[in-house]
Amino acid sequence: MYAAGAMAVYFGFRFLFYESDEDRSGRDAGEPIEEAKTRWNESTLKKKIDQGKRKSLLEKAKIFLGQAIKHCELGCDQFEVQSDRALGRGRDQVEQVKRNLHSARREMRGAWHRAHSEQRNYLQGLTARVEEIRNRIHTDVIGHIPRVDTDPNWDVMIKRVSDNLDKIRLDIAKIFQSIDDFEEKDARNVPAGGAGDGGGGPGEGEVPPKRKRKGKGEAE
Repeated sequence: MYAAGAMAVYFGFRFLFYESDEDRSGRDAGEPIEEAKTRWNESTLKKKIDQGKRKSLLEKAKIFLGQAIKHCELGCDQFEVQSDRALGRGRDQVEQVKRNLHSARREMRGAWHRAHSEQRNYLQGLTARVEEIRNRIHTDVIGHIPRVDTDPNWDVMIKRVSDNLDKIRLDIAKIFQSIDDFEEKDARNVPAGGAGDGGGGPGEGEVPPKRKRKGKGEAE
């Protein structure tokens, strides 16, 4: 009777307090999974927050760059028409390119003070590129626009102006794409100088194609 009672007590305690190898391994395996989920959620949240901060740095600058690209296209369209009215409109579009580049540069300079230290070299390089392109508006475009639509060298002068304006459009588009990459992936690649080999455009990641020449007649 004593032995039977002792066995009952033993199995009772075993039933209440014993943890099997399977139970223990299952519990041990579950803890790292939950910890990994927590770490993943925290990492994802941090990436989204960092991405939002990068977008806020250059959001306004991108708007001005997109406008500059648009005015480059419109300017090329106007210069394709040999008339006093189209010539005046073309000049106005070039001035709009210059103004929007100036505004983009101003926004980029302001971003320096809000950026992390490791981002400032990129922003400074990008700002310098915008300033260089803005200077080319004077040297490569404005300085070569004919004074009147009856200039005997109209065709040669306008071809030079339009080609240079389109190269500037492509360079602005490269900067636009560089900002997209910075916002999405924290890439910090400042486009090199030069033009004509493509780049990203506003909203779609492609360079906006130059419009087809209209030939003679008034521009729309």
